[in-house]
Amino acid sequence: MNLTRLIPVLIMVGGLTVGIRHGSALYGEVVQKVEILVTGMELSRIAREVRFHHATFGTVPPMANPEEFAEFLRDSLTPYLIERDVALDFWDEPYRLEHDEEDLVVLSTGPDRERTYCAHGHKDAELPPLSEGEPPPDDICASIRLERQTPSP
Repeated sequence: MNLTRLIPVLIMVGGLTVGIRHGSALYGEVVQKVEILVTGMELSRIAREVRFHHATFGTVPPMANPEEFAEFLRDSLTPYLIERDVALDFWDEPYRLEHDEEDLVVLSTGPDRERTYCAHGHKDAELPPLSEGEPPPDDICASIRLERQTPSP
C-alpha cells in the first residue's frame, strides 16, 4: 500500500478525534480544512496527468467543453481510497482547466462553489480589496507549466 494514500485518512481520523472532543463547529472547520488539503493533493495529481498528456501527445486535454475534460479525468485517474468521481471536487463541482497567461491552471471552486481567486496552491496576479464582511476567496488551484514543443529537424 502506498503510504501517501494513507495521509488523507490519517488527517481525517485526527479531525474526527478533535471534533468529538470540541464540538461540531470545530469539527466542521477541521473537515473543511482536510477537504481543501485533499483537493490540493488531487489537483497535483491532475496537473501531473495534464503534463504527461502534453509530453506524450503534444496537446493539452480538452478544456473548452467541461464534460470532455471530466471524461479525460475519469479515463486517466483512479480515486484515492474511497470510491468517488475523480472529475468532481468534495463540493460536487467539476474540476476546471483554464489558461492563465503562460501557464495552465487546474482548479476547484472550493467550498463556496464560485469562481473567484485562487487562495490555495496558486497566487493570482492581483487580489482586489475585499469589501467589509465579504468572505475571502477560497478557490484551490495548481499551476501547470508546460514544456514548449520544439519541432524535430
